[in-house]
Amino acid sequence: NHPETQSSASSLIVAHIENGQILEIFDVMKRMVEEGLTSMPADWSGLLDLLEKNAGLALLARQMAPAEAIYQNVLAIREKTVGFAHPSTLRIVESLASIAQAKGDWMSAEQFRRRLVAALDGSVGKNHPDTLRAINELVKMLENKGDYDAAEAEYRKALAGAVEDYVILGNYAFLLQNIRNDIEGAQKLYRRALAADPMDAINHANYASLCLLGNELAEARTHLHEAFSLAKDKPDGFMARTLYLRAALAGLEGEDGRSFLGQFKMLLQSNIRPVPSRNISVRECLRQRLPPDRIALFDALYKVLNLDPDGIAMLNACPEWQKTMPILLAASWPAET
Repeated sequence: NHPETQSSASSLIVAHIENGQILEIFDVMKRMVEEGLTSMPADWSGLLDLLEKNAGLALLARQMAPAEAIYQNVLAIREKTVGFAHPSTLRIVESLASIAQAKGDWMSAEQFRRRLVAALDGSVGKNHPDTLRAINELVKMLENKGDYDAAEAEYRKALAGAVEDYVILGNYAFLLQNIRNDIEGAQKLYRRALAADPMDAINHANYASLCLLGNELAEARTHLHEAFSLAKDKPDGFMARTLYLRAALAGLEGEDGRSFLGQFKMLLQSNIRPVPSRNISVRECLRQRLPPDRIALFDALYKVLNLDPDGIAMLNACPEWQKTMPILLAASWPAET
């Protein structure tokens, strides 16, 4: 902690910066921390922030190895200087968890995400939005690796809190619908989610998909109309889910669904990337109830919706899709107004 020692270390860091020796910078900082540095000099802290931003840029460029190395070093230093629960430290943990997931390193990803949830629970409480978001990310990771028992256990723990979080309720309902085939349980949770936030377009769309399973087509139409109305001014990847379901509803009712297919095509041509929706229950429902000549179309739409690399080719091979003209998102859906 002596000023002269810190000054010498800073000079060494400057030399490493001039030579582009990033990891050597961390070696100097970590050695100082290990030798008892208790307060990070302001210029070092700023340098750490800059290196963290560089790691983020590397990640955007899909250069995961250098990004991961920088994040790991920043984490080691921040954990010892400002503590694990500090927001700047937790931000790094989140980044490392995402990298581990992208690599398929499920064990490391789960460790990072569980540490993140525990730290936030202890610092800001289990019902804080940051904690709830971290729980949702943990559960999504568990679902992605197929550990549905662990995911469901986390959902139950989260719902034992005082807050009715509409995201957790809706995601748990989606799991019950598509993995457990618990239609009654899913219905209860969707209704709680919509009561907690009636303005959430995703839960309206997902609840509509549950209504399709029960052949409650009028209620499905109502919730799809609500989902569309809430999101049409700022369409994103979730809009593809709503249009897919609305086209499916038209197919089940024997309606002309070309307008919904046309809007779906416009989203794709506008480079709006669909947010995956592994709604396998609806896919199977459509396979059982649609005319044979339309099953291939909706199987292809499902693949595109879930970013399957074969999806676009399958879709382009469907005669109905070939005849579908892309059209702008409608101001409203006349059938529901």
